[in-house]
Amino acid sequence: MDTFFEGNSVIIVIDTDFEGLDSATLIEIIVTKPSGDIAKWTAEQVDPTDAIWTELGLTVTDRDITYTTDSDDLDETGTYKMQAHVEWNAGMDELHGTIEKFKVKAHLPEARMTLTGSYVDAAEAETYFENNPRAITFLDSEYLEWYLQEATRHIDQLRLRGDKYDSTQDRAFPRVIDGIIVGDSDQNVVVPDDVLRACMEEAIALYAYYASTSEQKRASLQAQGVKSYSIGDLSETYGPSTTTGPMQGLKSSDAYRLLSRYIARSVTVR
Repeated sequence: MDTFFEGNSVIIVIDTDFEGLDSATLIEIIVTKPSGDIAKWTAEQVDPTDAIWTELGLTVTDRDITYTTDSDDLDETGTYKMQAHVEWNAGMDELHGTIEKFKVKAHLPEARMTLTGSYVDAAEAETYFENNPRAITFLDSEYLEWYLQEATRHIDQLRLRGDKYDSTQDRAFPRVIDGIIVGDSDQNVVVPDDVLRACMEEAIALYAYYASTSEQKRASLQAQGVKSYSIGDLSETYGPSTTTGPMQGLKSSDAYRLLSRYIARSVTVR
């Protein structure tokens, strides 16, 4: 699934496999935004001879349609659905293409650096775990957001290499390690994908950890902000998770593997 940033200008190309686009009376892309709102983008038939496609490294045909988004089109974060719609003879004949999906993230760096909740939201988790049988009950959990926030806290408590990109940011990522911005392949200031994936893997591992009745009760209390409780002679206090041990407090080995390149293996004492 392609991923874009909120408000960016993006060249959309859809292979409709429709013949006769040059005689169409309407070419558009019907878009369902994450909120459920419907938008219709007026598209046009691709001209395969246009030099821009060579510059972009794309192979196109005259059965493709294209649209370039403006700042108001990608105005929500989450998963979008889009479908080509073409009419001929003033609507007497029409065809709809297959539904395709893409994801829009908050424009960075500001959004991720000041985020106080979690590295990912519920919608991103639903996309990541889509059609994954181990995540069915996890995604239905009423405490899904709490698990993601707790996973974020676990990541931020790790002993990490380098420094925060901005000393004032709330989260541990984005970071600078050995003078290099740890972001995407182009060193853009973003939270790396493997950190986002690690957050979701840690969240589902936390859910599995709290799967027993007693642990679910603890998760419920912690999610509601309860720091301690007592019943008769029994009392419990909930504090921050430990960062000791082979995985520094992480519950998920997958999350640890994804984060291993960022984790400090030793501490220099001066």
